[in-house]
Amino acid sequence: LLLERYDGSPLQEAGVRGGVCMRLNSGDGQPQGILSAHITSERCLAEDEIAFMRSVGAIISGTLDVAQHRPLFDLSIDPLAVIDQEGYLVTINGAWERALGWNAEELRARRMIEFVHPEDQEESAVARATLRQRDAEVVGVELRYLTRSGDYRQMLWSARTSSDGRLIYASAKDVTALRQREADFRKMAADNELILGSVGEGICRTDLRGTIVYANLACAQLLGWEAAELIGRNMHQLVHHAHADGSPFPIAECPTFRAIGSGEVLRITDD
Repeated sequence: LLLERYDGSPLQEAGVRGGVCMRLNSGDGQPQGILSAHITSERCLAEDEIAFMRSVGAIISGTLDVAQHRPLFDLSIDPLAVIDQEGYLVTINGAWERALGWNAEELRARRMIEFVHPEDQEESAVARATLRQRDAEVVGVELRYLTRSGDYRQMLWSARTSSDGRLIYASAKDVTALRQREADFRKMAADNELILGSVGEGICRTDLRGTIVYANLACAQLLGWEAAELIGRNMHQLVHHAHADGSPFPIAECPTFRAIGSGEVLRITDD
């Protein structure tokens, strides 16, 4: 696995940081290793970035051979596991105790489903059934797991069955903090919407091309539109059709585009 660590690389721009714990050559020319990626940006992950994380998990779980790669297994900072068909953990690494607080003996003594949040147990059962039916395909699932302290951690899983169908190889990533940030962002957006929607002044937001991406109720009423109808319309073309004498209103005189171009606050009283 090649990890780009140069400034401006796609991984860095996406807010992903990582480190290769170890790299081995299996003898057939295929590199083998573990890549641990961590999200450092305070923004929600896009679907393609989540898919990237799952694909890394797929590579790990698909090539995992604990006996041969025990050093890699133990060095991974993400939870890795081998699970039998009854749902018991056969082998785990130290990351499990760091993530959930339970020691290895406590984790192995109970089926994994017993640690899953009651509301997520049906989804867990569906994932296990899918693994039994779809040979060699990677299954991704996100579940909440009980910690020793009594709270729950959100774990994003990638798993697949072994070639003989007797075991499940799985890798997990703790996305609890990420999900909390997403919830905070959603609440902040809802609060902002409530505030902006209740003020009497017309407020709109455009992108750098002048396309309207948000308009509050007062703005829509001032222009005679429904708020939803404004979204996607170009602000200049919408409101600057012409001067009072009928002559075209040049885009160079548009306050919106002047503000975008200069980056300064413009106060216009006679537009």
